[in-house]
Amino acid sequence: MISTLKKKIKYNSNFYKVLALIFFYVQYAYFLLFQTIFFICPIAKRKILFVSYYGNGYGDSGKYVCNELLKNASLDIYWAYNSKHSKQTIPNGIKKVKFNSIKYLYHLSTANILINNTRFLYGIRKRKKQTYIQLWHGGIAMKKVEFDSNLSSKYYKTMLSDNKMIDIMISNGSFCTKMYKESFKYDGKIMEFGTPRNDRLIKFNKHDYIEIRKEFKYD
Repeated sequence: MISTLKKKIKYNSNFYKVLALIFFYVQYAYFLLFQTIFFICPIAKRKILFVSYYGNGYGDSGKYVCNELLKNASLDIYWAYNSKHSKQTIPNGIKKVKFNSIKYLYHLSTANILINNTRFLYGIRKRKKQTYIQLWHGGIAMKKVEFDSNLSSKYYKTMLSDNKMIDIMISNGSFCTKMYKESFKYDGKIMEFGTPRNDRLIKFNKHDYIEIRKEFKYD
């Protein structure tokens, strides 16, 4: 009976859309409820929360920013994960928190700095004294992105709400900056600092050279 119901849901597009819409607003209410409670808690000045691909492992530009921050032992660093595998990729010295869990919403509401490479989901809010740094995962888009592409109304709402929260977007150059302004409709602060995940490919020392050869097993 359950398998039959699953098939009906899968192949009934209208029913699936209604179900997805219900989940969308239930999730919004969930975020609203717990963040309202946690906004009472003080913001921890040394706390930083990283989110990469909605909790999909330790990687992208956030990884290299975090590697540098780990050199400062006084920082309280958290990284979101969404599965057992993604949790295992997070190195020691970083506190792991399950993506979209109540604990995640607590740290999201009390971290001084938020760092993401995608979008915070619709319903997530940022406090006035928090700083949100957007690293974004695509530096040079060879396709239509964000407002230029044909995306769902749900993601459209997510883009608008996330844009309003961003304090700084990190750009790798003038092309990327133009994309943020035009395709993202972002009119906030942009800093052309490069792409952290690619910086080591442009300028690296002998130690980096050896590590890169080891990583790609090139002997």
